[in-house]
Amino acid sequence: MSQDAVRSALGTPDTTSNVSGNNAYYYISSTTKQTAFFKPDEVDRKVVAVYFNPVGSVERVANYGLKDGQVVDYNSRETLAHMRDKSFISKFFRGVGPKQKIAE
Repeated sequence: MSQDAVRSALGTPDTTSNVSGNNAYYYISSTTKQTAFFKPDEVDRKVVAVYFNPVGSVERVANYGLKDGQVVDYNSRETLAHMRDKSFISKFFRGVGPKQKIAE
């Protein structure tokens, strides 16, 4: 089966890999549960990996689950900020104070 045939059958992969000339498509599905306002917990994950040979046809298909690896958060939906460790008062007054003159 070719890469195009796999895309037609399974859809667009969630992510792809091209390590040392071998391509792979990864289809990822996960189930989370959340109680009230607490952080969601991942309770199940299924990954179907389709590996291709250098010619472009399917070499093998592998199925992975949550027990096969550790939880890696690729998209935490959190913006890193340089002011994270500062107090509320520091954040509030960060723009207050004398302005510095720029050398002319």
